[in-house]
Amino acid sequence: MNNQNYGDIAPTRVLSAAEGVEIQKRLAAESSGVKQWHWMGNYGSVYDPVNVANGAGISAGELILNINFSNGLIAAWMLY
Repeated sequence: MNNQNYGDIAPTRVLSAAEGVEIQKRLAAESSGVKQWHWMGNYGSVYDPVNVANGAGISAGELILNINFSNGLIAAWMLY
């Protein structure tokens, strides 16, 4: 997973779906046109990263979620 942009997304920050969509749009605009994996932050609900992916047109296999059962956060990576 390359082209990780951690500057905007602190690992301890929990994003809302709206914040995730805004970050995804900005990163997509900066993209070189070649699909790459992007760290999309931590979410408090499994529905939020799914809504971000659906809103961005991310298709099957282009979203990875990692549920951390110790703190309840859902880490997300998206390919675009």
